[in-house]
Amino acid sequence: MPDRKLDIIIPVYNEGKNISSVLDALAREVQTPFRVLVCYDFDEDDTLNVLARYPREKIDFITVKNHGNGVHGAIMSGFQASDSPAVIVLPADDDYNAGRIDHMVSLLLEGCDIVSASRFLPGGKMVGCPWLKAVLARTASFTLFFLQDSPVTMPPMDFVFSHGVLWMS
Repeated sequence: MPDRKLDIIIPVYNEGKNISSVLDALAREVQTPFRVLVCYDFDEDDTLNVLARYPREKIDFITVKNHGNGVHGAIMSGFQASDSPAVIVLPADDDYNAGRIDHMVSLLLEGCDIVSASRFLPGGKMVGCPWLKAVLARTASFTLFFLQDSPVTMPPMDFVFSHGVLWMS
């Protein structure tokens, strides 16, 4: 395994219009040695055309074909291809949270088993979120937090680090 400490899994489905800005943000903001695993479903995905033209010297990335179905299969294919001690799953249109990654990696490498960013913790926020979506997200988070007796307050896997596979379905 190289000196790399982090693999960033980005599941994509025709994200050609977004992927460059996400990769640019990661290259600009993340200091931890990392590689991006772009996990795609089909060979005609327009993301692949953009990646073929993306300057390889800016960022270390590979493409990983989804061996399952949908976003879950893409994420699991990324986990299978990962060989780094830390892994994050990042949405293909998230070009605004890259600056938070180094701190989260440091927490993981200091011994935390799971590090999860949450908009429901002190200092977190949902900006521009429609009212109904905010209510549904908070209700789901509250319910899972108490029913599962879990310390994770934000159930979606958008921004979660782990030392390995957390569950199998």
